[in-house]
Amino acid sequence: MSNASDVAEIVQQSILHALEPRFMKNEDGREFLVLPPGSASDHSNSEWHQIEVTQPNAIAPIAPKIITQAVKVQDVASIMNYVNRFKNGDSVLFADISSSTILGVIDYHTGAVAADPASLPAEPTARHTKHTVSLTIPHSIEWETWKRIDGQLMSHVDFSNFLEENSMDILPLGTAHDRNGEVVEDAPTTILELCRELQVKSSYGASGEVRNGDYISVEMQKGDDVSTKRNVALPVSIDLLIPVYFGEQAVHIKAFMRRRVNGGELKLGIKLQRPEQVRQDEFKRIVTEIEQGVMLATLYGKPA
Repeated sequence: MSNASDVAEIVQQSILHALEPRFMKNEDGREFLVLPPGSASDHSNSEWHQIEVTQPNAIAPIAPKIITQAVKVQDVASIMNYVNRFKNGDSVLFADISSSTILGVIDYHTGAVAADPASLPAEPTARHTKHTVSLTIPHSIEWETWKRIDGQLMSHVDFSNFLEENSMDILPLGTAHDRNGEVVEDAPTTILELCRELQVKSSYGASGEVRNGDYISVEMQKGDDVSTKRNVALPVSIDLLIPVYFGEQAVHIKAFMRRRVNGGELKLGIKLQRPEQVRQDEFKRIVTEIEQGVMLATLYGKPA
């Protein structure tokens, strides 16, 4: 080291050696490649940075301290199976009528339980409530189809086409009677017979209606030709047998026939009898089925 140039070279070699990439291991056995400043692919990094290069399965994975899981299932059997697999003494079910949703909170708060009946209950213990399973029950296609026309009026031809397309949802009409209990001879005996009668009279206009017992007689004729005048007998109501929710049992619901004659035009439709009550009753039945299947108490509502 006789001159300054020799000293500068030694210092430069030391700096270059200090900036070389190196491997390091931490206390849990994970291995990292530590890179000096400026060694990133874009050469813009001005600080040391590290890349984990631990070989797969080289160390035991670190398990989380709590289960964080929000499972969404698609049928009743799945939510019962899931809850039965993970439930504990503090698990709770919540049933939200408005959204047709059932929520199972597996790690719900610990209740206040007294160790000794003579003593005061212990204070409740807060839990994370991060392990949940939920089921939002979808409506059936049949329910959505009939709800879509509930309270709507349409031309008698469009209405007859709708009834024909969905005739499998309608119970047999039965025998029509007048106010005196006599059988109405010209009343349709099947829903398809009613549809055909309305479709045949697609070019007819309506002039009035008369209620006679459990059917309505509507007078129709083609234009001003009195010789074509005919009566069409419409049932006061029809009975549907359809499921409210997808994959669930069919339930009975009555649909009242609605009609309007205006300027010779006959419009028909249906009005379902208390459909919301039917839906809520069916939701409660499903909740009871789940409650009995998992042996847990159910709270109607939803957690905040």
